[in-house]
Amino acid sequence: HPRVVDLMSLLDRCISRLLLRPLPSDINLDSVQALLLYAQWMSSDEKHREDASRPPSSPRSRYNDVSAWAVLGLAARYAKLLRINQHLVTIGQNDYYEDDFARFRTYYNLISCDFNLMLSSGLPVSIDPTSTRQGMHELVGSDRSQLPGDLRIVALIELVSLTYQTLTKCGDFSGRKLDPRSLRSLNIDLDQWERLWTVKL
Repeated sequence: HPRVVDLMSLLDRCISRLLLRPLPSDINLDSVQALLLYAQWMSSDEKHREDASRPPSSPRSRYNDVSAWAVLGLAARYAKLLRINQHLVTIGQNDYYEDDFARFRTYYNLISCDFNLMLSSGLPVSIDPTSTRQGMHELVGSDRSQLPGDLRIVALIELVSLTYQTLTKCGDFSGRKLDPRSLRSLNIDLDQWERLWTVKL
């Protein structure tokens, strides 16, 4: 994009205000989505050059695990304050509105990013993925849930929940030191997941 630097600067300023000068009115779905985007697409730092005659150096990404973890943690706090998961559990399929589905999809994507970061970095999750299993099936069971990606989102979070349960039992959140018994149990769960979701997907 010809104005990618301007876009990154604008995103930087918006996220900085959310981090440093948040207001009660900032606790909304848009903020959660913005933080989720920023955690995955952090701006690059442009190196300042004293000699303008030299060719510009490539921008360097400021992404690192701890920074992404901090941003996702704030997004998770906002999501909890918005009671997205509680809302999902307490209403029935026929009472959903389109805005509800936007909230649920955002929440499930947040869980997925949070869990993937835990596996890659060893940092703890901000949201327990097993707390959403009832709501996930409500989402795909509704007639209003028609987006092609909905089933994939639910299947992914179901997979995340199964894996997280095993990691919790063995106390290894990196997944690199599973004992043989836990590994066998996880493999059985994964086989069952595959049989269930291969047909649906």
